[in-house]
Amino acid sequence: MGYFTWKFANDRRKKLHYDETGYVVCPNNTYIKEECYDGYGVFDGEDIYSLVVDWNKDYLKEIFSKPLYSGWNHLKPVAEAFVDGKSEEELENLFEKLAKPCWNKKEWKRNLGIAIATYDQDNSKLPFPIKIVDKPIYNYNALKPSLSCQ
Repeated sequence: MGYFTWKFANDRRKKLHYDETGYVVCPNNTYIKEECYDGYGVFDGEDIYSLVVDWNKDYLKEIFSKPLYSGWNHLKPVAEAFVDGKSEEELENLFEKLAKPCWNKKEWKRNLGIAIATYDQDNSKLPFPIKIVDKPIYNYNALKPSLSCQ
């Protein structure tokens, strides 16, 4: 997987650089602070791409039905199984059957998150997009989504 970085939601002229401090603003207005960003989407041990899947769980079936996500149709059954409450083992096995052979089956949720929040998709189209700021002083609903700039 490549390097992932984002423009700050509070100042889109600046982006989160490698080794810098950033804060993920969660929809419940809590923050996750990362003091030394490594470029892989991990903030204080939390994977931002798994979090965005959790935040948007109630909307995943709708998200994956949109033409915008057609390049990720192979992941749609995994998204649907997650929404339907399948077990972690069932999700891993389904992902393993549908994904590329080199993908780690334990990273099914991370891959769903990457599919909905990066690449050809527009993070701002999600009901609960990723919002990263440079200071922990912002309200989730008051911020624009962070823009991916990988």
